[in-house]
Amino acid sequence: MQRKRPMRDFSVTEAGSALLEIGSFGWNHPAWIAGFYPADLPVEWRLAYYANEFGTVLVPGELLVSEATSGLRTWCGEVSGRFGFFVELKPFSVKDLEGQRILTGLDALGASLRGLVLHPMPREADLAAVLRDRYPGRALVSGRAGESGLPPLWRPGIAHAAGPVGLARFDAPPQAMVLRGLLESFMAASSGPERALFLDAPYETLKTTRTIAHLLGY
Repeated sequence: MQRKRPMRDFSVTEAGSALLEIGSFGWNHPAWIAGFYPADLPVEWRLAYYANEFGTVLVPGELLVSEATSGLRTWCGEVSGRFGFFVELKPFSVKDLEGQRILTGLDALGASLRGLVLHPMPREADLAAVLRDRYPGRALVSGRAGESGLPPLWRPGIAHAAGPVGLARFDAPPQAMVLRGLLESFMAASSGPERALFLDAPYETLKTTRTIAHLLGY
């Protein structure tokens, strides 16, 4: 398919120089058909279409596990070189075959892998250290505060000491003031020069959130 030039979804603040990216939790949302995806767009083209408008995505853990390594390499070919994948990881052990397959899949994302969300942390206490060594420079947060010394994934209600990655869910589009408060709370509680806020929400909510973020100088 012919792709548009990818659009970046961030601004740089003058005060903190913090880079904020807005993205979705996954991209295969049936409710986005017609409102965002053309009705006749093949399912296998949705990632490329999504990546034309958004610069990052949080991959659900189930999707990572179900996708073959070859499929993950295909993902990288469907996006621009500046697109970033954040990946949710379900409990696994690096010592078994399933864990090794997961790591091989993450390796296949290469430089496009920008961060990992361990949700929840498995019992294997050294997993965070393994991931830090294997994927240096990537954001690493825990879905459960206090696990292995990792900063927590930001969620609505967390007021401080969160990591650079956030996740919020909306079943229906909220009012603009709610989204403004969401953005301000995330930026106040999170840390790091580059931050990513993901929404599991209707497309209209992501679009409005991105607009408000730009207006706020994020």
